[in-house]
Amino acid sequence: MSEEKLLEPEAESEVQEERRIYEIGYLVFPTVAEGDVPAVAAEIKKAIEKHSGVFVSEGFPSLRTLAYAMTKPMGTGRQKFTSAYFGWVKFENYPSAIGELEQELEKNENLIRFLAVRAARENTFTAARPAFSKEPPAEARSASKKPERAGKINEAEIDRSIEELVAE
Repeated sequence: MSEEKLLEPEAESEVQEERRIYEIGYLVFPTVAEGDVPAVAAEIKKAIEKHSGVFVSEGFPSLRTLAYAMTKPMGTGRQKFTSAYFGWVKFENYPSAIGELEQELEKNENLIRFLAVRAARENTFTAARPAFSKEPPAEARSASKKPERAGKINEAEIDRSIEELVAE
């Protein structure tokens, strides 16, 4: 029996949690000074490191217009935002640590909102799609126009060219 008890702790240590890749996208208040935005990004990185996260890549926050207005309770009222600094961090961590990390990020007073999702390690960016106009290019428009006449054509010349075509 004592041998069985010795084997059990070893079996438990083999079933350890594997690290997974996560990505956190976040929105920083547009009222934060542009010079202070790197400090907010550093706070997020520090929180990830505190919860045993290992960085894979990141996107520095940049000011963007939001697709829709977002409201955030502030003090006694709500404030509406139509732009924010958007940034993201991709990192590797244990699944059990993500809940604690999210709780810590909720306390950050500079964030409007954030979202933590599982991600792929590879770079998943796609190339920007080219914008197509409904109008044809200028070259096609000019080619489709009727050629202008160089001058007046004599009726005798027209009759002569018709007779030549008919004679063939």
